[in-house]
Amino acid sequence: MRTCLVALNYSPEPTGIAPYAESLARGLQGAGHEVSVVTTYPHYPQWRVYEGYEGVTLDQRVSGVRVKRLRTYVPSTPRFTTRIVMEAIFAVRAMMSSEISKADVVIVISPALTSLLACVARGRLTRQPTPIVAWVQDFYGLGIRETGVSNSSRLQRLVSAVESWGLRGSDAVVAIHDSFEAHLVSELAVDRGRVSVVKNWTHVDGCDRAGDAAEYRASQGWVDDDFVVVHAGNMGKKQDLQNVVRAAEAAREAGYDDMKFVFVGDGSERSAIERAAAGAINIEFHDPVPTDEFPALLASADALLLNEAPGLRGMAVPSKLTSYFFAGRPVVAATSEDTPAADEISRSAAGIRVAPGDPEGLVAALRDLHASPRTQRDLGDRGREYFRSELSEGSAIARFETLISAFRRPTKDLSVSQLTEVQS
Repeated sequence: MRTCLVALNYSPEPTGIAPYAESLARGLQGAGHEVSVVTTYPHYPQWRVYEGYEGVTLDQRVSGVRVKRLRTYVPSTPRFTTRIVMEAIFAVRAMMSSEISKADVVIVISPALTSLLACVARGRLTRQPTPIVAWVQDFYGLGIRETGVSNSSRLQRLVSAVESWGLRGSDAVVAIHDSFEAHLVSELAVDRGRVSVVKNWTHVDGCDRAGDAAEYRASQGWVDDDFVVVHAGNMGKKQDLQNVVRAAEAAREAGYDDMKFVFVGDGSERSAIERAAAGAINIEFHDPVPTDEFPALLASADALLLNEAPGLRGMAVPSKLTSYFFAGRPVVAATSEDTPAADEISRSAAGIRVAPGDPEGLVAALRDLHASPRTQRDLGDRGREYFRSELSEGSAIARFETLISAFRRPTKDLSVSQLTEVQS
């Protein structure tokens, strides 16, 4: 089958949605599909186009997959309005591409929502519409509500209504968590029979944790007595990393001089976080590391940190969790008890949850973890086991392949009951 993946983010972006998009494209091509990708120029998480990417259109082969890149506006400081402009320009250009018009099935990742809306609208105007699979990694309406983008309830309702229209117009919807499925059905009125849950997987390879991790620690100047707490990934408003800066200050004031906080990555809030941490001797900032170094980085940590803003509920499932579990290190998650992240911590039994926005509580959890090497080992082992049983790439790709293969038959002959049977 000719399968087109429409994604705002793609390789070589090292974090966020891009690694999953690339893995899916490679996996489907390996399963015999003729895969093409329509994407933008790489820009995340720095929010600027990477060096070396020139012109307005670029055709490439990335890991054997055909990739068409379409330049769009990239805001240096992403806000709701500027992101919509960015997505809209990309959506218009994407709809003009031959990759979409020639495809037997189109998989659209949301974000970007505008690309999904454009594909659905295009299908409504076509006599023989191409089947659309929406892969939902985030919710726009929830995002507006939970991050305080706008206090306007009217805007929230409008965005959710538009989002609902696009998702209901898709032939199938893939959610990355059970809580996403519940929101799709109960809040966005998507037919449950069209929804499948396929959890995200890790995009990192394994490493010799005893050897590579020790070597990596030494290369960073971290001694054996240091208790290294690593936060890897995007530094944006959702992560509320000012809370971690305050925790580092609380640790220093409490005399925990061996507790070191390491931020690895980039994002719209990095500059503000660096200013807040200026002069702190127990905080380090590192640029995103190459993919082949990432496993050793995670394995070298004594604890892996997930931090979310208070008030965040069902907005997103942090992609870093899959890599954290795979690394076999204990996870400490500062998140509300009813978030998808908290649910994953509970299911895996691989971490400790503390309340968000409570730096002293975060330090207390880290202190207790530091005092118990056995707990560190047990939590890490459970994370690896949870990854093996629930989050492997192979099983996820196989479910996608089964789902889209159902569209080999004409869409009009594929009933909801048949689609449900295939997805289950």
